[in-house]
Order: sequence, then C-alpha cells, then structure tokens
Amino acid sequence: MPVVSTTLRRKMLSELLKGTSTFEEATGNNYNFGRVTVYAASNTDMSTVGTVLFWNATADQWQIAGNTSTIGTEAAVTLPGDPPLCIVVGPREGRGMAPETVVVGTGGTEVSVLFRGPATVVREGLEYAAQGILSAKQLEIETQLEKQGISVSSTATTVVPNFVA
Repeated sequence: MPVVSTTLRRKMLSELLKGTSTFEEATGNNYNFGRVTVYAASNTDMSTVGTVLFWNATADQWQIAGNTSTIGTEAAVTLPGDPPLCIVVGPREGRGMAPETVVVGTGGTEVSVLFRGPATVVREGLEYAAQGILSAKQLEIETQLEKQGISVSSTATTVVPNFVA
C-alpha cells in the first residue's frame, strides 16, 4: 500500500479558504479573485497558497508582507475597491492549479489572489511563519482583512451560512 507523505505535500486551497464547496451555492455570492504581479528585492520562493501580499505605495507594487510591512495605509489601485492586502490562492494560471512555490523577484511574478469578501480564511492556512510575521502584525493583518470582508478563523471553526440579520 502506498504511503502518503504529509511533509512534502503542497498546501491545498481548501486548507486556506473555508466553504469552497458550498459558499457560492449557499449565499448566491462568489469569491472576489483577481490577478496581481508581486515583486521582491531578490529571488524569493513564495507559497502559492496562503501568502499575504501588501500594496507598497512607495514602490507602487505588490510585495510579500513581512513583520515590518506597513499594512492598510495605502490603497492599491490595481484591484476593484483598492484593497491594501490580498492573499495568494494560486499561480497566474488560477486558483487550485498550484505548484508548491513560485519564484518572485525584481521582474515580478503574476499570481491569483483573494482580495475581498465575503469570505473566510483559515488562520493556520496563512503563511505567517514562513513570512516571519509575529503576533502583533498578524492582528494588524487580520483587522485589515476583516475591513475587506475576509474573516479569519481557526481550523476548528465551522462556517455555516446564516441569513438571519
């Protein structure tokens, strides 16, 4: 019988985005996905699911968020609604088409992103540790994502559509 390795397995979109199989049918909404070009100062491996990007207005480009990134102060004009944050959900080919990582450098790499809700993402699916993002910055990121209609919950939380206001 074959053995499945959990250490070499790439992250699946369902490990980041809650309710992917039922959300659209239950609410009549669709997720707000788009494509952006992300840049880095030098070649950097980036996960294609769960990496948080921020809009760097000084450089006029999307960059991988880190613990020293300024979050939410500048609006990006490259996506509808001008969100200052987005979450990578796949390579440029689209969500769910993900190789484990892509290389981002000074020339830019196009990726697919979730940029606005309504949506719920799993905290454990975000690449905080790989990006060196500590708890205070995580709170800042999650507060901004909430402003964009993207709630952040733990893996154990069950998301059930509710039509009662």
